[in-house]
Amino acid sequence: MTILEIVLPKTSSIWKKIAALEAFKGKRIPHFKPLLTELPLLRETEVIGLVDSFIWLLKTIENLINDISRSTLDSYKKKQKLIEEAIADEYAKIDNSKTEYKEMQKQMNDLHKQMDDLHKKIDSV
Repeated sequence: MTILEIVLPKTSSIWKKIAALEAFKGKRIPHFKPLLTELPLLRETEVIGLVDSFIWLLKTIENLINDISRSTLDSYKKKQKLIEEAIADEYAKIDNSKTEYKEMQKQMNDLHKQMDDLHKKIDSV
C-alpha cells in the first residue's frame, strides 16, 4: 500500500493545542484519502474537523465505564426507541397539520371564488 503525502500547511492556531494532546505525540503524516480531492485551501479545515472528531472519539472511549451492565445498555436502547417514536409522532402531527392547512386553503380559495361569482351576479343585475 502506498501512502501519499499530502501537503498540509498548518496555519491555524489550533494546531498547537492539538500537538499538545497525548494522542498526537510523535510525527504524523496526513493520509486521509478523501483529502486528495479537496482543494488545497480547504484541506486544513477538513483535517481539523477530522482530528476534532478523532479527539472526541478518544475522549468518549476514555470515559466509558467498563462495567456497564447489559440491562443498563438495554434501557438506553429502549429510551432511544421511545425518543425516536416520539419524534416520529411529532413529524406525523406536523404532516397532518400541513394537510389540514392545505385543505383549509383550498376551502378558502373556493369561498373567495364563490364570493367573486356572487359579486358578478349582483353587478350584472
